[in-house]
Amino acid sequence: MSARSWLLIILSFSILFGAGCGNLNSSGIISGGGGQSDEAVEEQPQDSGKDKEIKEETSLPQKEPSEEPPSPKGSFVLGEYYSQDSHYKFKVWAWYDRSEKKLKADFLFFDFKKDVIKRITRTKLVENRRTNRRDPVVWLDSKRALLNGFILFKVEGYKSYDLKSEEISEVWDYHVNSSGSALALLGRTEEGAGVWLIDLDTLYKLPVYSYSLENPWLEEESFRVAWGPDNNLYFDVDFHGRPAIFRYETLEDKVDLYLYDATLHAIDQESGKIFYTELAENGNTPPQKKSMRIDESPAKSEPQKVLEVATHYMETTGRPVGYQTNKVVLSIERLFENKALVAFGPWASEYNGVLILERNEDNWKVTCEKFRHYFNIGRFWEAVDVLAAREGYIFGEEPGKYVIGCPYEESNLVVFLVGPYGSPWEMQYTLEKNNEGWQITEKMEIQGEIILPTSPDYPGSTLQKFFSAMRNKQYNLAEKLVISPAGKEPELNNWEIVDYDLGEARLLPDGKRAVLQFWLFGEGEEGKDYYGWCRVNKVEQIWKILWESLEKVRFVKDDIS
Repeated sequence: MSARSWLLIILSFSILFGAGCGNLNSSGIISGGGGQSDEAVEEQPQDSGKDKEIKEETSLPQKEPSEEPPSPKGSFVLGEYYSQDSHYKFKVWAWYDRSEKKLKADFLFFDFKKDVIKRITRTKLVENRRTNRRDPVVWLDSKRALLNGFILFKVEGYKSYDLKSEEISEVWDYHVNSSGSALALLGRTEEGAGVWLIDLDTLYKLPVYSYSLENPWLEEESFRVAWGPDNNLYFDVDFHGRPAIFRYETLEDKVDLYLYDATLHAIDQESGKIFYTELAENGNTPPQKKSMRIDESPAKSEPQKVLEVATHYMETTGRPVGYQTNKVVLSIERLFENKALVAFGPWASEYNGVLILERNEDNWKVTCEKFRHYFNIGRFWEAVDVLAAREGYIFGEEPGKYVIGCPYEESNLVVFLVGPYGSPWEMQYTLEKNNEGWQITEKMEIQGEIILPTSPDYPGSTLQKFFSAMRNKQYNLAEKLVISPAGKEPELNNWEIVDYDLGEARLLPDGKRAVLQFWLFGEGEEGKDYYGWCRVNKVEQIWKILWESLEKVRFVKDDIS
């Protein structure tokens, strides 16, 4: 079992039962200050790695002032927060910093047992968080308190630990679970925003979800994160320009879409209700405030139905969906009445393909997997302009226009795929650059009906077995999968294959022939990369490869129909 899996199990039990133990192993320390100083306490950056030990920078002074430090000019008492045993108290002074246009706060600590008054930190206040365990001070137990959502204070030694890592530049929202064992943080990152779960006993920080701020529909500090009575985490995000509420299931380490076109307000622990605002995508319907029990299954919207079908398709074809490394992320690109386009790509990377779904009555079905193959298409805009002018295309990511893909390129050669927006590819062009500029040298119509990997008659299975056998130098097995011209044996041992990839598969009208798009990747600087279309024929209900369509192919020059 991986270290991450053990940590998730420990974290889940800690969340459920409020218990936990362990040495502190990832954080940074904030200086405790000198009690009477009004200078801002420096927040030390920290490494989020779980194996980093905390370096102590302060210790309990020999002598502490017994008088309260003067409050900042123009400040007011935001609140006083006593420990469970009433031996300690935090008093929070707040004021508006006009120069920085931010609400700031001083956190004063009172130790009634030792007659100590000490300013712990001065920081920008995370605003509007004064309900449901989002107070500026949340006592976790009689010896520990959470300050401003991200500073863990321990009475022993009067030490403070910054729970933010270097990747979290600003905290927008936070929420401590009911047992005081786990903290949820939501805030800004260099790439956009994210959600983290922190075990308050071990200080282990688990990244839950990250997202970019393409077209945020809320002010940044209006994003919310909240614990549900089911011990799961709920948060709203900018889901590629649309609002959505996601749920993180702590025991399963799983993130899923909970409500689409909705913003989160709060979750009431006693009634078990989630309060949210539902927005209309077209903007014609005013927002509606709604609530429902958290254990009820929300009525599925069309976007949720589409994403469920797309997720099932991706996972059936061996590509797990999720917001973690080595998983695929899905996003609805366009939703029509009876057609949907769902972009897909590696997590934390660009989308490199799109699924086309069509609806029959109330059922959605994937009808096409369209690889975009953008590669470095930006280097070939002159070639794109030549293609548009010669063939009369108008390119654009919208209905009525054409989209373009780039499956293969060299320094002075590029292959383009062209098809209507929301439909399969129709044409393939090869353009080469000479002294007169870019010229169209090959033009090929892509015919046939799309056949998906989920089909029991998918011809790509034969190509996968062949390339795997070639990569492992199992030439006898590979030879059984090809059809070669009479009297000519395929020279299989001349091939050096490190990896391969398959694209579209097209079934030709007679049902006995098909063509498949593929890439082969060589090794090292001298290793060759190949791209092309392979022909397969059905022989006694078994698909076999026509060897002549593979031999020394870089791209297909003739008509594949």
